[in-house]
Amino acid sequence: MMGIEAGLDTLLRSNGVDYSMVRRTTGGQERWAERSPPVAPACIAKTVLLADDRGEAIAVIPSDRTIDLRALADEFGRTFRVVAADHAGDGTSGSRSAVQASGTPFETYVDQFLVALPEVHVRMPNGDQLARIDGESFRSLFYGAWCGHISRPRCPA
Repeated sequence: MMGIEAGLDTLLRSNGVDYSMVRRTTGGQERWAERSPPVAPACIAKTVLLADDRGEAIAVIPSDRTIDLRALADEFGRTFRVVAADHAGDGTSGSRSAVQASGTPFETYVDQFLVALPEVHVRMPNGDQLARIDGESFRSLFYGAWCGHISRPRCPA
């Protein structure tokens, strides 16, 4: 059986995507919450699993934002609810990589903010590395996906 990391590598390579690996940095602590990526969270893609009466879908948004269900309804006419979100590698079973999600049969919605970036980072399943993908290659991975402004800034805690 192919490992998750090998599966992501295979998906990227089979789509002709050149990428480089960026190791996440730690501030001397081993806990995830104290790690900080070497890139801005706005440049890291995360996925959110959605569902409505028509089935499940995947939304791909910047990791520093939250899904905007009203925007999805207004723009695409779907009344989704959140089923699971990528929790930045915190060990929850519902997390998945944005690029892994692109290989699923789910209808996919990509946030316009990510589409406009010159490069996008995707967390590798082990959580210790990011795959740096140039913007054109990222867009080609999601060719045919719905695209729009489907996220909003997180409310400060």
